[in-house]
Amino acid sequence: MMVRGTRRLPGGATISYLAAAAFGIAFAALAVQHLSGVLGHREIDIGNRSDRPGLRKFSARGGHYGGLIPDPYRTDLVTRTAVVLEDGKPLPHRQTSIRSVNDGFGRFAITAKYAHFLPLDGGDPNTNGHAYTLRVPRLVKPRVLWGLFAGCLLFLAVAQRRLSALPPPLGDRAWDGFRKRPWIEFALMAILALAGAFWASLRYADLSNGGLCVMGKPYSDAIGWHEVAANLSAGLGFSGAFSDNRPFYPLLQSMVFLVAGESLAVAQATNLGLLALGAVFVYYATRRFFPASGVAAGTFAFVLVAPEYQTMAPTLLTELPAYAVGAVGLYLLALGCAPGDSRWRSWLLLLAGVLLGFSNLARPFTLLALPLAAFMVLYAGVSSRWGWRKTLLRGSILGVGIVLVFLPWALRQKRVTGSWSLSINSAELLYGAAMPDGGGKWNPQQFEEARAAGIDSNDRIALARYFSQRFGETVRADPTGYAGRMLENYVHYLREFSIEHSATESLLALAVLFVLGAAALRSRSVLPLLGFPLFWLLGRWADGWRGYELVPFALVVLLVGGGKRVRMGVLFAFIFIAATGVLSALVGNLGYRRGFPIIGWIFFALLLASAVVLANGWSRGVLALASRFNRRRPLAHSVDSPLAAEGRAPLLLALSFLGCVLIGCLALGARPYMGKHSAPQGLDLKETIRAEAIEATRLKEPSLRDLPPEQIYCEVVELGDFRWEIPGAYDAGHWSRLFERRPGSRTTVYVYPGVHRRPGIGLIGAHFLGNLDGIPNHAPYILVGILNEDPNAPLGHDPVVIEGLALFPYSPEEPFSAVDARFFPPGYAALELFPAGKDD
Repeated sequence: MMVRGTRRLPGGATISYLAAAAFGIAFAALAVQHLSGVLGHREIDIGNRSDRPGLRKFSARGGHYGGLIPDPYRTDLVTRTAVVLEDGKPLPHRQTSIRSVNDGFGRFAITAKYAHFLPLDGGDPNTNGHAYTLRVPRLVKPRVLWGLFAGCLLFLAVAQRRLSALPPPLGDRAWDGFRKRPWIEFALMAILALAGAFWASLRYADLSNGGLCVMGKPYSDAIGWHEVAANLSAGLGFSGAFSDNRPFYPLLQSMVFLVAGESLAVAQATNLGLLALGAVFVYYATRRFFPASGVAAGTFAFVLVAPEYQTMAPTLLTELPAYAVGAVGLYLLALGCAPGDSRWRSWLLLLAGVLLGFSNLARPFTLLALPLAAFMVLYAGVSSRWGWRKTLLRGSILGVGIVLVFLPWALRQKRVTGSWSLSINSAELLYGAAMPDGGGKWNPQQFEEARAAGIDSNDRIALARYFSQRFGETVRADPTGYAGRMLENYVHYLREFSIEHSATESLLALAVLFVLGAAALRSRSVLPLLGFPLFWLLGRWADGWRGYELVPFALVVLLVGGGKRVRMGVLFAFIFIAATGVLSALVGNLGYRRGFPIIGWIFFALLLASAVVLANGWSRGVLALASRFNRRRPLAHSVDSPLAAEGRAPLLLALSFLGCVLIGCLALGARPYMGKHSAPQGLDLKETIRAEAIEATRLKEPSLRDLPPEQIYCEVVELGDFRWEIPGAYDAGHWSRLFERRPGSRTTVYVYPGVHRRPGIGLIGAHFLGNLDGIPNHAPYILVGILNEDPNAPLGHDPVVIEGLALFPYSPEEPFSAVDARFFPPGYAALELFPAGKDD
């Protein structure tokens, strides 16, 4: 079908045009592979075959082994992404240091020349009968890339004289359709966001071991937040190990538990929804702050492919809700600061303050940026000529929204903990960063110091007061040294912003190519595409650039070439990047990578917007120069092109989310609250039942009679969702006592003490030799075991572990019976606690 006003494109030009498109698509795909390696892998031998030299043993480094990487694969991409395989299965523990490979079986680290590893069985990989290979990305030769790009330009040049007969580009027509039907755009973004979240759940379902997860299950802080959420949904109020820390995530999670029931799967599904919700509002907020074509779509894609976001979905941490709710709040802030003077502006700013407050009650990474957000309102008022009264009033309304969220929690904290802080652990973070010999961050030495001072490690309030006092003393003793350490932390924070990440490099390259290609189509000229090699060389040259160089560079580019509409985005990015850097420095950059999702998309949008401005500037420049020699239509595209109205759908979604949160708070408040020291009916065991359960266990394990009564644990418990089956001699690669290597296979599980979960008592870890098949979660059992205590446990985690010996089904309405009991033989650690074991 011909387009009116155009001529039919001659056949030769059509073939050339299609060939150029094919070359361009192939170039883009191979460029992504060259930068990230995500589109294809292969396995290569690393030296343990009979016809090759054996794997080398690095005795001087602790006894691990190393396979020689062939010369073509000694690249930075391979070092970052390669994985050692044992019989085709990845070793579970990637390390960043060669030294840490020696700390346990199944660890590996990749250097420029060797793949260092320890087998899962700890044996000699040259003789243990297993095959070891290295999974590496398929390499793309640079000359292939540039050959494809040159071919694309060649075919475009052949067809260039006929390109004036082409109809308007399909992309322009599609964009016009979006502008007329914004709900289609919203639906598309929502579908893509949900698909990306689902992809994350599949890709990262089996997370590697580390501080935050063990054998594919969330651990560490995740369990603490889950416990508080479970207690809230059970009507126990804020109780548990993290009950005095920032509350929004467990509050939000408990609302979902009220509707769908408590389980690990429900919690992870909530996280996937938050990832998708945040991605949608990242798109709309970015488009408001940085209206250059493609910046919003590129930032949206970054959120859906960057591992910093994707790995947050299966883990139950506070950073994901902080990112999602923060993105919603920033979108409402952008609407409130938009040009013009709407009567709804004050309400939008109030709701923006509420959501930004909720974001910081989940993770206060942007806390110091909130007061500075008033400057955004001030700038918007001056540029839109609201008048000074309206400007001050609306800036104050934003602050009122923030205070409405913070004040109730601050009053609760003052009443319960005696502190105005959002989290009771704020003092220990500040003191850890202030310690001259603490490495500039939270560290075990500060807890050892508190223990030496006679502070009970289980008394969180006493610890907070001690660390607060020591922080003040340390700063007053050497203010200059403290300022120097904070400056070092701040520089380290900025250095973490880099384009070295594969997702950043790939998306930046594709975005620049997209902008230059669109300019070529609109102008019917090949000339804009000639700028891509220059951008590629700039990216290669800037490979070592870090945040303290990239951020100012991007800000200057946008201020000079971005126009009036972009200045709000520049102010927004500067405020949040600078303020979060100060806060990160004060707490020693602890968990920076965990906080990156909250601020990372802002950095990427800033960087991408500056790249698009440069690409548009190049296109306009070369076309203006070319217009002196021909009469081609100049490029009519600017970074200041007005935004299409996104319709009411994003605003309605934001209001619906906030409404659900408020309704959930009311529903939780309506739950029967059990006081901190009350005990629900049937919670405590009768002494007769306790004696019967212990005696039934002694019949199976007579040695239990030799233990003092205080060393025997006998309580009603619920088995939770956090359950790991650990093979014998398996090294989980974790510092916690629960996951130390043991000779026999066992099941490690967290249990809730009490049928209805007694308030104020946290989860307790338990070991059972063998498995717990057939024993459901969230069912009451009497657990009989041996108390395994270690007051010097690392950082105070899991000082008490139960060595389980028996589980008896329990019902307060029925008499005790041992008929359906499950008995477990004592494990290695339990045997050592018996008097005979100690004598041996």
